Amino acid sequence: MRCLAFFVVVAVATGCGSSSTAPHGPVPNIAFVTGNHQTDTILSTLPVILEVKVSNAPHGKFAALQPIVFEALSAPGNNSFQAGVRPVGSPSGFAPVVQDTTNGFAEASVQVVLGFTTGVAHVVVSVPAFGYVDTATFTVTPGRPYAMSTSPRDTLIYIGTPLTMHSTVADEVNNVLNEPVSYSITAGSATVSGAIVTPTALGTVSVVASSGTLADTVSITAVPHGTFAAIGGQGVQLYHFDGSGASTFSPALRPDPGTSDLKWSPSGTLLVFDQTFVGGGQCTLGIGGIYTTDLTGAVKTIDSGTSAGYCDEFASYSRDGAWIYFSSESGGSVSTLWRARADGSATEAVPVTPLATYSQFATYPSASPDGSQLAFSALVITNSHPDGVYDLRVVTIATGATISLGVSGFSATWSPTANHIAYIANGGLSGPIALINADGTLNRTLATGPYDFGMDWSPDGRYLVARNDSSGYLDLIDVTTGARVSLPYSGSLRWPTWLPTVPTGAASPQVQRPRVRRVR
Repeated sequence: MRCLAFFVVVAVATGCGSSSTAPHGPVPNIAFVTGNHQTDTILSTLPVILEVKVSNAPHGKFAALQPIVFEALSAPGNNSFQAGVRPVGSPSGFAPVVQDTTNGFAEASVQVVLGFTTGVAHVVVSVPAFGYVDTATFTVTPGRPYAMSTSPRDTLIYIGTPLTMHSTVADEVNNVLNEPVSYSITAGSATVSGAIVTPTALGTVSVVASSGTLADTVSITAVPHGTFAAIGGQGVQLYHFDGSGASTFSPALRPDPGTSDLKWSPSGTLLVFDQTFVGGGQCTLGIGGIYTTDLTGAVKTIDSGTSAGYCDEFASYSRDGAWIYFSSESGGSVSTLWRARADGSATEAVPVTPLATYSQFATYPSASPDGSQLAFSALVITNSHPDGVYDLRVVTIATGATISLGVSGFSATWSPTANHIAYIANGGLSGPIALINADGTLNRTLATGPYDFGMDWSPDGRYLVARNDSSGYLDLIDVTTGARVSLPYSGSLRWPTWLPTVPTGAASPQVQRPRVRRVR
């Protein structure tokens, strides 16, 4: 009895555990033997061929020796291919469609080549004679890092403004990769924190973006905050130094006003100018005068310059805004220093005591910060300079006492904050920019240029703006370090003048942006 029970238990267990008679699923019409669902990078030839087996031939037909079509589909939404096919054994190339014939085992195969576009690629397999269709899929991943691009490129920003860099690493067909990027400074003054670069001084900063073996270098030009006016082809043009806020107006005098030698009033509401370049010639007697204009182009005459054939030129304000100083030329051989009340109500000569090297040609006055002295140039005729050379001098306004600073210079421009005078060296209208103390000491060349006459200081006395005659652009110059940058939007501008302050209750000029690359 115990043996019979044991036999029954074993028999039941054996029957329950057997799978030999379990039913199988239906055999697919097209079965993928090898090569389906592979993953590789763009432009790769897949290592395993795509092999299929045809089953379930319709009644009266054979699966062997049947034409099989392999068709690679283009990427969704565009015509780029994600995969291509070629006959097995073909050494190179690919096509969207390849046909093969099943062998005696009803098998056919094709070589799959991945394309340019990442994502899921599809190869449709069909047996036209049977109407059978199925699709093989492959995953296309980006290739190895091939190139990188960084932005913004070649931009102007203000000193101290953080700038976030953006870099893209891509494979050889420009598929974007998720690769780490680091940033470093190879030239210029700036700090780096992650992807944020902050320039700390005037100059050009070279930023290198690196990712593996790839590198990309971009430039950032750092400029101080400020606004300036200058003469351009269309009249008076205003800009912020980062290139934004461009506007233009023409003083309402005549169709070709010949405006030149522009200077701001200390209040920042008016500009003083002369008309010495009417028709392209300098100081046309009986025409040149001294005028002011507001930013709408409304003009007020300060001195007409027409009496006795005089030509007034090179006007600038005293630092307190009470006076406008200028020189007045007569007959082409005599020029004297004058000043007028800022409202044009009174005009008087500035006495200048003759020196041993006497000159009757005094020009281009610039007032000291306290208004007690003027720097100017005297045209001196000597045996070595029969046509004359400009001697840089300083006159005390109250007494007329005059000293020579012992250097040849023109376009004297007194610092608004110190006893430093910037000037064009070598005694001509164009040349290097030099600095000298008002007592004639510590003379030094700041920038070789050559630079055009008519420069101006920043309100804090740290920078100069001047037109570089070699490049034709305006330069910003750090008077302490000598660092300088060129303003790429300023090619048509001349006689720049730095806005000394933002007028009370008003914003600095804001209008359409010029076409320069920059970042707010």
